[in-house]
Amino acid sequence: MAWLLTVLVLSVAGTADAQRSADVTEANAYFQRGLALLKAKNYVEASEALEHSQKLNPGWGTVFNLALCYRLSGKLASAWAAYRDVAQHDVTPKNRERRNEADRQAKELEPRLSRLLLVANHPPDGLVVRLDGVDVTGLLGTENPVDNGEHKLHASAPSHDDLDSTATISGEGKTVTVSIELIRTQASVAPSDHPPPVDGGHPIAPPGDSGGGTPPIKEVDTETPRSRRATYGVIVAASGGALFATGLVFGQLASSKWSAAQDECPERICSNADALNHGLVRGARARADISTALLIGGTAAIGIGVVLFISAPGRGTRARSTALRIAPRASADAVSLTLDGRF
Repeated sequence: MAWLLTVLVLSVAGTADAQRSADVTEANAYFQRGLALLKAKNYVEASEALEHSQKLNPGWGTVFNLALCYRLSGKLASAWAAYRDVAQHDVTPKNRERRNEADRQAKELEPRLSRLLLVANHPPDGLVVRLDGVDVTGLLGTENPVDNGEHKLHASAPSHDDLDSTATISGEGKTVTVSIELIRTQASVAPSDHPPPVDGGHPIAPPGDSGGGTPPIKEVDTETPRSRRATYGVIVAASGGALFATGLVFGQLASSKWSAAQDECPERICSNADALNHGLVRGARARADISTALLIGGTAAIGIGVVLFISAPGRGTRARSTALRIAPRASADAVSLTLDGRF
């Protein structure tokens, strides 16, 4: 069993080595063809041959020659990127001269580069932007070097119509700005607050309404903030008036009880404990306490109600004239509180 596993491993390794050797051979053939086309100044086909060689057997020498093809064919951004890759990553000591040359070429090309600035002022959630099939969403708002020619732009986002556009780049050292504005799809637009149109006296069901009948009518609160606050003020003031009136009634009852208690004492002088603890006296005191509490509570409620009414916001631009006045009235038989004014 062990010898069988060994044979299988060696067989797989041999197959991989054979495939690798074939790739290297094919890559070298494409590389030599690319150099020949480069010397013949056929830069487009030379670039294609060198690109194929790079896929089969990557090497910084191939990238360096690709950069030369790109530069001579006018693809300055591609040449600049290739030179930068060689300058930054070809760290083999024997290739120092090539690395320095790549760095020099990249610096010379940089001011000649044309750039594309993609701008999305109000990007929707989930926005994806692709340039020539490459996702460049993370590059929004930055100037990016691009080769001259036409570039296909595609933008998409949930609940929005896709945007397809073409950006044309020409010349050297220029910046082209493209604004990305997506339109919401019709199905995702919020329904209008206006009522649906009427046809023959019956509302027309809005788009997408599967119901057969008319839509339910929603009650709308048409009461203004002023009318609500003023209403609350009137209710609170009226409640306070009722409490105050009840307090006056209990005050009259307390006064009557106290008069009856005094009649029980000779010459209306009660000097002994029995007279002080008399039921009439206790009743008068209880009613007096209730009267005091009701009068205080009623007065406070009336005051709060008046404040609510006066502070209610005005209707329209013309302020309403409002004046209220609270005045106590007293007579020999009763005490009262009056509320008057104009509205």
